[in-house]
Amino acid sequence: MKKSVGSDAIKLTISKLLTLCITLIVSMLLARFRTVEENGTYSQLLLVVNLFTSIFMMGLPGCINYFLVKYENKKDRSKFLSVYYTLNLVLGIFVGLFLVILIPLIEKYFNNPLIHTFYSFLLLYPFTVVTNSSIENVLIAYNRMSILVYFRLFYSVFVLGTVIVCEFWGKGFSVYVSSFLIVNIFFSIIIYFIVFKEAGSITFSLDMEVIKSIFVFSLPLGFATIVSTLDIEIDKLMIGKLLDTEQLGIYTYAAKELPITIIATAVSSILLPRLVHLIKNNKEHVAIKLWKYSVELTLIVIAVLVFGIYTFAEDIIKFLYTEEYLEGLNVFRVYTLTLLLRITYFGIILNAKAKTKKIFISSLFGLLSNMILNPILFYFFGMVGPAIATFISLLVMVFTQLKFTSQLTETKMLMLYPWNRSLVIIFLNVLLAWVFYYIKQVINLEYYIGSFFESVLLGFVWMLIYLFLMGKRIRFLWKQINKDYESE
Repeated sequence: MKKSVGSDAIKLTISKLLTLCITLIVSMLLARFRTVEENGTYSQLLLVVNLFTSIFMMGLPGCINYFLVKYENKKDRSKFLSVYYTLNLVLGIFVGLFLVILIPLIEKYFNNPLIHTFYSFLLLYPFTVVTNSSIENVLIAYNRMSILVYFRLFYSVFVLGTVIVCEFWGKGFSVYVSSFLIVNIFFSIIIYFIVFKEAGSITFSLDMEVIKSIFVFSLPLGFATIVSTLDIEIDKLMIGKLLDTEQLGIYTYAAKELPITIIATAVSSILLPRLVHLIKNNKEHVAIKLWKYSVELTLIVIAVLVFGIYTFAEDIIKFLYTEEYLEGLNVFRVYTLTLLLRITYFGIILNAKAKTKKIFISSLFGLLSNMILNPILFYFFGMVGPAIATFISLLVMVFTQLKFTSQLTETKMLMLYPWNRSLVIIFLNVLLAWVFYYIKQVINLEYYIGSFFESVLLGFVWMLIYLFLMGKRIRFLWKQINKDYESE
């Protein structure tokens, strides 16, 4: 397996960058064209769909890479995908029907009588979420990065088009939601055609032997996904219950993940099959070394963006979502810091070794800490409290996954993760953040070019200095992750 992690990661990163940028533009347009209450209702719909699809998917997307690497001949792969997409269809239909039944409870929980008017969205959108969650792993396993790039790009453009068309023709919020749903159904159908072509054929299949092997692998991972989703969404659930729909809209927009961690997601997605292959060939120490290099590289890139966004957060919120959302400034800053804990998939070695129960346990620790801290920190700090609880819970989960990986690989914690270099990177960025925050307060360029463009200019200078200091190390790490480790 001599695929270049770096080159494939670049393709996937470009794909994710384009789509996330378009998604960000969609959020910007919705923030301007729709009321805060409408965006709050939209957030409630997405929250319940994402929560329940994560619960009932049972970790299925996470098994695709593992089984497509395990099954090397075309017939076995086709058999697996036939069963997978049959389960995909059944689960999507089941979740939709389940949510329709729950509509009265959902309305009562959020105290929002508008929820029932979007019953068709709750019925059909879960199928598209379940289906769309699979395409990336399938195309990566088949080494079809170009198709993935085009698929993501066209999907994002279509979603953006629905916003623009609805606003141009003066259509209401319900028309936009319906149009968004139609686009997602259309692309879900396309996914089935893509998989059919790549696999040679897929049929409706409920082969119990394959189903059993899938669930043996995916159920622990599914429980981990459920717990992780609850960990991520529990703060929004609390805000949605204790505050009104408008404040949930503000909180949700402030908590939106900016397209910063795409390089980490891309590298992890490309790296996982390679780690599985190395570990399968008894080269565990090589897999760990490769992962450490990837972690350091992604941290170098992500840290400067995180601290830059944190420093100029007020200008960024005004630019992205307008001043109406400034109430969520501190929430935005805390969620920006959580991106430092998303520089990699910290359970990647556990996943590669099929130790998914360990991933579940670590996710459970994170959820429990979040459930305990959420009400306490909300009481003391108000809206920002749940965001702080989310950050701490992620920290707990990351540490637990590293601890389990250390025990499983018999590698000391100090040797498992690049602690020293990570501290240097963080310290350098904190120092630059303090310097440029001070400069912004002193020079007052906003009187001439505006506050936002002042921040952009300072950020550009910041980036040049950072690249000068870290350029040599970036080139070294890039060379290492693209190295052929098969001979070691």
